[in-house]
Amino acid sequence: PAVAHKGTFGTVVVIAGAVGTAGAAVLAGRGAARAGAGLVRVCVPDGVFPAVGALCLELMAHPLGESGTSWLDAAGVAALRQIHLPVADAAVIGPGLGRAPATQAALLELLTSLTVPTVVDADALNLAAAARFDWRSCPAPLVLTPHPAEMARLAGLSTAEVQADRAGLAARFAADHRVTLVLKGAETVVAAPDGRLHVDRHQTVALATGGTGDVLSGVCGAMLAAGLDGFDAAVAAVTIHAEAGCLVEAERGRAGAVAGDVVEMLPTAQERLRRALERRAR
Repeated sequence: PAVAHKGTFGTVVVIAGAVGTAGAAVLAGRGAARAGAGLVRVCVPDGVFPAVGALCLELMAHPLGESGTSWLDAAGVAALRQIHLPVADAAVIGPGLGRAPATQAALLELLTSLTVPTVVDADALNLAAAARFDWRSCPAPLVLTPHPAEMARLAGLSTAEVQADRAGLAARFAADHRVTLVLKGAETVVAAPDGRLHVDRHQTVALATGGTGDVLSGVCGAMLAAGLDGFDAAVAAVTIHAEAGCLVEAERGRAGAVAGDVVEMLPTAQERLRRALERRAR
């Protein structure tokens, strides 16, 4: 609406980053912002905060945990619970989070106490899979966004088995674990726990580069913060993200695109889709 303000579109809290993968936190945060979130908090371990903070002009960067800590720890979880999640409308957990043992313990503690709809991605998925975490124990709505190898770890299958039955596996996992599942790849599958299923027909090689999944998690966080339920948020995010990839490919070519290119194309992609829907409604 023309009278909207930043509160209209909600606050996304991104919990991400570790040494060597701090950029993932920035990409997820920028993805949320470029997808329309009103406010974005990027919460990273204290040890990587200086690097992340320098890259967050429009985002609010915050250090977590003990001084110099390079992973999510118990002190970081306490800060998230007390300071950041109480003001959040949605959260994104996992991009570049790393797989330190302390991170796994902190993550499991955090997942069982979430109070807002949350996107779980990347290392958070891997750590939860290794711990055989019961997703049904999480009190908040979840959107899981695995690529095929991560899906294999979650389901205890091989990647080939995942790829052989993408839609069927996604539907069963979503229903059994009461989550919305986004199985990424060419023709991404979105499955809801109530049986709804969507297959995105986009295919673009511009998304076949590191960091684009982090961007997608941020986009999905923005859709949740705007008030969509898990399935609608995931379908919207996947569609906008894929459309942005197609625009990057058309404008810059099929090779050499980077995740930041996709981030910058998100507003254009979303506006194109919005106008197409408006024309269809006339």
